[in-house]
Amino acid sequence: MPDDSPSQPDEKTLRSLVERVPAIFYTAELGEHGRWRFVSHQIEKILGFTPEEWMADPTLWARQVHPDDREHALSFEDESYLHATSSVPAEYRMLARDGRVVWILEDAKLERDADGVPVWHGVMYDITERKRIEQDFERVADQQAIIAGLGERALQGQDPRALMSAAVEALIQGAGVEHACIWKREPDGDFTLRAASFPLDQGAAPPAGATSHVAHVVGARAPETVHDWFTESRFELPHALAEFGVRSTVAAPIETSSGRVGALEVHSAQAGRFTVQDVHFLQAVANVLATALERRSAEEALRHRAAHDPLTGLPNRELFVEGLEQRLSRAQTTGAAVAVLFLDVDNFKLINDGLGHHVGDELLRKLADRLSSHLRAGDVVARFGGDEFAIVLDNVGGAAEAAEIAQRLGNEVARPIAAGGIENFVTVSIGIALARPAVDDGVTAETLIRDADAAMYGAKTRGRDTYELYDVSLSGTAARQMEIQRGLRYAAARGELELVYQPTLAVSDGRVDGFEALVRWRHPTWGVLAPAEFIPVAEQTGVIDTVGRWVLEAAAKEAAQWPNDELSVSVNVAARQITHGDLHTTVLDVLERTGLDPGRLELEITEGVLLERSQPVADTLDRLAASGVRVFLDDFGTGYSALAYLDRFRLAGLKIDRSFVERLDSGDERRVAIVEAIIAMARALGLEVVAEGVSNHAQLEILRALGCHRVQGFLLSQPLPATHITGAADELTLA
Repeated sequence: MPDDSPSQPDEKTLRSLVERVPAIFYTAELGEHGRWRFVSHQIEKILGFTPEEWMADPTLWARQVHPDDREHALSFEDESYLHATSSVPAEYRMLARDGRVVWILEDAKLERDADGVPVWHGVMYDITERKRIEQDFERVADQQAIIAGLGERALQGQDPRALMSAAVEALIQGAGVEHACIWKREPDGDFTLRAASFPLDQGAAPPAGATSHVAHVVGARAPETVHDWFTESRFELPHALAEFGVRSTVAAPIETSSGRVGALEVHSAQAGRFTVQDVHFLQAVANVLATALERRSAEEALRHRAAHDPLTGLPNRELFVEGLEQRLSRAQTTGAAVAVLFLDVDNFKLINDGLGHHVGDELLRKLADRLSSHLRAGDVVARFGGDEFAIVLDNVGGAAEAAEIAQRLGNEVARPIAAGGIENFVTVSIGIALARPAVDDGVTAETLIRDADAAMYGAKTRGRDTYELYDVSLSGTAARQMEIQRGLRYAAARGELELVYQPTLAVSDGRVDGFEALVRWRHPTWGVLAPAEFIPVAEQTGVIDTVGRWVLEAAAKEAAQWPNDELSVSVNVAARQITHGDLHTTVLDVLERTGLDPGRLELEITEGVLLERSQPVADTLDRLAASGVRVFLDDFGTGYSALAYLDRFRLAGLKIDRSFVERLDSGDERRVAIVEAIIAMARALGLEVVAEGVSNHAQLEILRALGCHRVQGFLLSQPLPATHITGAADELTLA
């Protein structure tokens, strides 16, 4: 009868199967020098030793264990593992015959043989490739963490020099190399070291030229690897690196939107050291650095624009006042005198009206250059707006020296100035105010400017083209301000305040979508006063609280009665109303008593408000937004323009200042680019954009092409009395 039980493979068949498995099968006696009884032929493929060589030398296994893993591997040679219920796994490195490092995963079980000798029965797997993949993943993760950390430092606005040093450290850590450096592209096309892992000695480190490795990388706009400088024929290793025994290098360009500004390099003393992943890492660091440099450049440009006059490039009033305050503070210690000259171009309106604003602008630019070039070292000239300039004279000898400087400047201005293709002759009226802060009490930058302004009007009165030293009798302006302050306290109660409205039109359909409320003061003596004549005084004295409340309530009451309940009404809110009062409560009270829908009310604030007590302001804006009231940032671009507050504060939109709009049609592409950037940025942030001061169709068409949402200006309508609102809303359209 046949035997149906499964047949068992013979020993030859088993050995054949074992030899096909890509692993080393073995039996070996316990101990560091335990005798190997059997080892499969795979040991030759994995470690380079024949089974005969391996079994002939009991010490070979222990000798080939990697020195750093020896203690770990030998820790398993212990009889305590006889009691293990399952096989014992172990990972360690071994050295192959040719010196290669091989990762081994050993899975074995310790048992006694028939004679009671402890014997290992196990399998040794080659897991080198798996380990390499694991290490690559870990390296990528580490590099990504390094890039993220560097990016975080960049977002914090770290100084570029410190950020470059951090980038060098990140490169060395992430790439695991000996050296790294950053090259900057100079205007002449050469490259100079800006940061490095080695001491920078510019005298001993000449710039890299057009045939250098970094020049090639920047020109090609792509990373490039030199695998071995000993055989490299395309480029020459810079002297600064040759002394470190550099064998291989990889470089990546640093490229911003404004151009290729430099390159990063990492270096190793090992030939062929860099992988594709190293290249990706290097380029990622370069991109972080490029973004940080670009952001820094943009912030500096914004700060410069906020502190400088866009037409002449001179400091504006804010920066001038800041510098003057510093000089006054310093003069309190030194005892020196400080003078302010206030200059106004005589009859400048004739040039603008007769030759055009473009000629007037050209003349102002050249006048600014002339004034700047004829000042003493340390003196500063600023443009206050229009045709007004101010100069601070630091450490001036006295009134006589200040007058001498004023006379000299007047003579320089009187020389012909070429503008509009012709020679123009202009003169200036100059007011001089001088103080010695060490002995004069109560001197501030604003009082000195005010006194110089008053003296300038004195020079105008004397016939122009001259200078005037400040005298108390010239304080008529101050007296007028006091009268304004007294009368303004009762103007609302006496019914002297009134509102006019300037329409805003939607660019999309050309229809009126709202009106901006503008206050006027019908003064019993001086007639109708524009806001510029009394609002600054109201803000300085606190009367703005009363005036602002009246404007808000009057505008809301009138808007609530308009037949078209889709029209919005916009009200300007002074800084003090936000920072020194409960504006949210005031607005809700006005809305409740007038019945105006919150969605129809728009409040306009200036950029400076966001810099004062920023957290309370942010809270107020949050509450207003939650109530449905929309808040717009007025005169955008003329104050301390900082992108941070556009994200931090809840704003519905921004209004581009008329100073940007009025020159859109001048042919200056830079002005168009600025407005385009503002609109694009606002759209990206979900903000509505209103352009002020539109005075002609050319400006309108440019704004339409740039995607502006709403416009207002004299092209559309002059400010209208409340009685004209209904008709204007129905009749006004964009052509």
